[in-house]
Amino acid sequence: MIYKESDVIEAFQAWAREHGRQPTMDEWRKGRGKPHMEVVFRLFGTWSNAIVAAGFEARLPGYSTDKFDETRDIVLPRLAKGESLASIARDLGITGQSLGRRVARYRKAKEEGWLD
Repeated sequence: MIYKESDVIEAFQAWAREHGRQPTMDEWRKGRGKPHMEVVFRLFGTWSNAIVAAGFEARLPGYSTDKFDETRDIVLPRLAKGESLASIARDLGITGQSLGRRVARYRKAKEEGWLD
């Protein structure tokens, strides 16, 4: 089958109707969404371009909204109070290095205007 942009848009919208939200690239890949990822990229160039064309909001690539919420609501306030990254990471069940990367990604996304 030769897919058109409208096929991808309809597939994304159908997925959203079924799941109650837009698909992520990882979900589409793992769920073997149709049209295939290669088609999405060939037609739109990027995942974000396809998502926007389907009427959804582009998200910062590779970042979980839940992790950003946790960083904003839990981690940053505790850091501001002087608590150590290692202590917070231990409470969250992750390594200090992972949490440090998460905080850096959050700050970069905020700086670049991806977050309110």
